[in-house]
Amino acid sequence: MIRRTSQRRLEFESLESMELLSGVGLIPSHAMADHHTSHQASRALVAGESLVLSGVVNGRYHVVGKTAAAFNGRGVLSQVGKTQLRGKIELASPASGQLILSFGRRGKLFVDVTSATLGGASTYQIAYQITGGTRSFAGDTGGGVATVQIPGLRPRGHFTLSL
Repeated sequence: MIRRTSQRRLEFESLESMELLSGVGLIPSHAMADHHTSHQASRALVAGESLVLSGVVNGRYHVVGKTAAAFNGRGVLSQVGKTQLRGKIELASPASGQLILSFGRRGKLFVDVTSATLGGASTYQIAYQITGGTRSFAGDTGGGVATVQIPGLRPRGHFTLSL
């Protein structure tokens, strides 16, 4: 049996003599990179813009001092995905606190609690302001009101944070 062998050579055609017919549909390379990055991070917003948080975080808390609570929990927020929450909120007047929302390799969001009011027997309404972040959240801002449910404020327990 005889085998046929062929050798193939790559040939390149010169583009110098060709003329671009239209610029319609061309996307600059930096725009494509930004588009690809935003989809990889699964968030629709661009870093540095106002961010609206919506979702639920559940976890555990413990009382620090007489009127503050330290929080540690996990949840899912729309537009940004799975998160881990850590932080401390002073529940007495004047209420204040800081929370950190971690999104793994995508970065962190830093949140200041500006007020907290008791809404019901075990529900606090807190006003928050996003002060910045890291990586894909660098420069993000925003704010809103969240509800923290703490069934019977004890030295330790479970909480639900709804944004």
